[in-house]
Amino acid sequence: MSLNKLFLFFALLIFSLTNSAWAQLVGHNNNLELSRIDSKNIQCVLSVNLLQLLHQVLSPQSSYADFLQSIAELSDADMDKALDKLTKALTAKSFLTLPEGAQLSFKLWQLPSKQLIRDAIKVSLVMVHMPPNAASHIDPMLVQARFTGKLPISRVQLQLHPALLPVFVSNKDDKFWLTREIPMAILDIN
Repeated sequence: MSLNKLFLFFALLIFSLTNSAWAQLVGHNNNLELSRIDSKNIQCVLSVNLLQLLHQVLSPQSSYADFLQSIAELSDADMDKALDKLTKALTAKSFLTLPEGAQLSFKLWQLPSKQLIRDAIKVSLVMVHMPPNAASHIDPMLVQARFTGKLPISRVQLQLHPALLPVFVSNKDDKFWLTREIPMAILDIN
């Protein structure tokens, strides 16, 4: 057996042995689209696996299946608290740094409805127990936020919370990846 065929065999074997919870985590890439609202406001639209993001930020020590079960049992008030913790954690480590050194954090978060999140939890709980070869995942959810400055925003350094990485960032024609190895980038907001 040639080296290439052997490599392909092991790659297929490893792929087939992964579980469906893993498939949920890699079903799509995180995306961030930046767009100018006006000279002092930048709109951010994130397309993410919100449940995985909640897991990474709120309870990374637990298994994904255990986390899903615990969050499924939350009351509406406790779900609000969990989502508030998520946005506070993301805000604390996601920002634009202006040339003069001032930092702008995410503001005015808009998350999916609790009902949409609960529906995704139900689907994810079923998928966690599916056979490994199902390779299914939930669709990404849109999360919006805004950066607001006191002065016009043009050239910035973008840095995001590590739980959002890797993320594909787009700002008009400027498109790039932020990863754990490259966690920040300088860009001109058009």
